[in-house]
Amino acid sequence: MKLLAKILLIAAAAIALCAVWLLWVAGWEVWRQFVALDALRTREFSNPVGTIVGGAAVALVAGVVCGFALGMPRKPKAPLTPSAQAPELPTDPELR
Repeated sequence: MKLLAKILLIAAAAIALCAVWLLWVAGWEVWRQFVALDALRTREFSNPVGTIVGGAAVALVAGVVCGFALGMPRKPKAPLTPSAQAPELPTDPELR
């Protein structure tokens, strides 16, 4: 694996951890609101939908970066030499 692929894979793992943290915070807020409503108490309402959508978007970015890193070629092909790129033309003047 090339260096860029390894760096992208590490970045994808860090982004995925951020997504997990965002979704954990949003889930915790939903749980706190459920407990407050279950006990028939009122508390300040904090809408967690934005955090959940943001966490899902960050998870999607992590997946795209990880897929890009894993899709990179492990051994890139060497560039072709000029003689291998174009076939030689016949030198006979009558064939032109």
